Amino acid sequence: MFSLQPSFDAISDKFIDENSEVVSALAAIHPSLTTQLVYEVILAANEKTQHVGSSFPANAPLAMWQFHITGFLREKLCALGWTKVDGKGGVAYVISPCKEHAIRVFAGNKYVGLRDGNVSNRSIKGNTLKDDIYPLLNSDKGTTIWTLLHYRFGELMRLELSQPKSFAKGKINDWGTRIKIPDVKFNIPTTPRMKEKVEVGVVPVKRKKKA
Repeated sequence: MFSLQPSFDAISDKFIDENSEVVSALAAIHPSLTTQLVYEVILAANEKTQHVGSSFPANAPLAMWQFHITGFLREKLCALGWTKVDGKGGVAYVISPCKEHAIRVFAGNKYVGLRDGNVSNRSIKGNTLKDDIYPLLNSDKGTTIWTLLHYRFGELMRLELSQPKSFAKGKINDWGTRIKIPDVKFNIPTTPRMKEKVEVGVVPVKRKKKA
């Protein structure tokens, strides 16, 4: 049995948001992990969450985002050699081919993707990151956990892939490296709009003269 624990290496806290550095940081985890892949995951999840009716529970959209982002991320990465691993209580990870990195999706608070502010997960399941045990992980170097945090504000989705360092009352309260994923803008109108008003008038009918 191998314990899936967050990395507590002596790494100074770092927020990465410059595009070239973001690309490099993701590639350092695994070359298959790209901003384009995450972008495609979010668009696919957005397509699946468009039809939430008024009769659904208030938390339905957030739950659906969590469900679909996790599913599409694992689907895409598993096609590239990653492995999906399910833990207790529906916890879902995707493990890199080298088994040195694991990603789990979390809904985050309003500080996701921002350099300043107390970014954290919205649920109280943060401490499950350090409690799960899996037989499939077999890496001499240990497995570093990354959390893909997402936060939607209007038609904007903010994202970051970050290393949790410590936990308090089910929330992640300290981070190592934080990698800001470029924002995704949906720009989906709620109702069709016409650019200009169309005036309907009377079309005159010309009568032919009798021969």
